[in-house]
Amino acid sequence: MKTLIIRTDKLGDFYQTLPYLNSIKRSYGKENLDLLISESIFDHLAEKNYLYNNIYAFPKKGILKKIVLIFKLRKNIYNNILILDGKDRSIIFSLLLKSLGKIILYEKKKINYLFKIFFNKNIIIQKDKKITDFELFSKMLSKMNINNEQID
Repeated sequence: MKTLIIRTDKLGDFYQTLPYLNSIKRSYGKENLDLLISESIFDHLAEKNYLYNNIYAFPKKGILKKIVLIFKLRKNIYNNILILDGKDRSIIFSLLLKSLGKIILYEKKKINYLFKIFFNKNIIIQKDKKITDFELFSKMLSKMNINNEQID
């Protein structure tokens, strides 16, 4: 199951999700895992190719660079696109990509009628201050029928 993970945060935020990336890699294989990360952490993670099949940098500036990236990513049809940063730009960007489904971690207060129209067939996991990150990401993995194990 080809999966794209969108996490355009800082390096620490990316490393926080590493155990869950390992779970996905263990279940689907490294060759089925692509990453879209922030341009600022790309150089650091580009050398860690044991984590992923392909890695892409989300450009900070330049609409032309973003359009080129969209065309590059549209060559793939993903079974799942996981939007782990909950940023509006990542969610809008994911609308332009080919996928069978999306799993979005998003704050409840940002969900409105328009959001529900565009993402009515996708899974939205609402961030909440009462839920821990472990519970949040475990919920995401369960939607993909993956269990997070101690080895991850």
